[in-house]
Amino acid sequence: MNMITDLKKVLVTALLALPVSACAEPPGEQEDASGAEAARQHDLSGAAAHSDTTFARHLLVNKTPWCGCCTLWAEQAEEAGFDVEMRELDDLAPVKDALGVPATHASCHTAEIGGYVIEGHVPFDDIKRLLKDAPDARGLVVPGMPIGSPGMEQGERRQAYDVYLIDNDGNTSVYSHHPAR
Repeated sequence: MNMITDLKKVLVTALLALPVSACAEPPGEQEDASGAEAARQHDLSGAAAHSDTTFARHLLVNKTPWCGCCTLWAEQAEEAGFDVEMRELDDLAPVKDALGVPATHASCHTAEIGGYVIEGHVPFDDIKRLLKDAPDARGLVVPGMPIGSPGMEQGERRQAYDVYLIDNDGNTSVYSHHPAR
């Protein structure tokens, strides 16, 4: 068991040493047509997309095949009661663009639930609150990969970070704050 814990620490440390783009971009300069096709299938054009968010549980997680922290976040989402479907794409940029994720607030994975976009390592209580309150907005984002956010655990340590609400114009405002510990 101690060896597994040590291995997890080594993997998390290695992931933290990578720039966010290392998780979010494909290796080399190859294009993935499936990412562009997936992006064409999305439409978050209005409040009607949020009409049945109270009971939404299906969480589609768009991630690259090589990002381990995205897989950890998805596994934790299942533990939190969400019905998780994972879609692995070599290029997430078309999906992020189609869903209106501000480039300045991007992270390594992009999820969709109840007509909302969930970008990055957003805590599950914040997602549940979003679904309950059903604001007329695009969704939530945690920029980067803060230590201690879901999927980015490193022992008991946690960086302070904010979850931002993305409004329909692409502007962001603090939705919740998670203090350091």
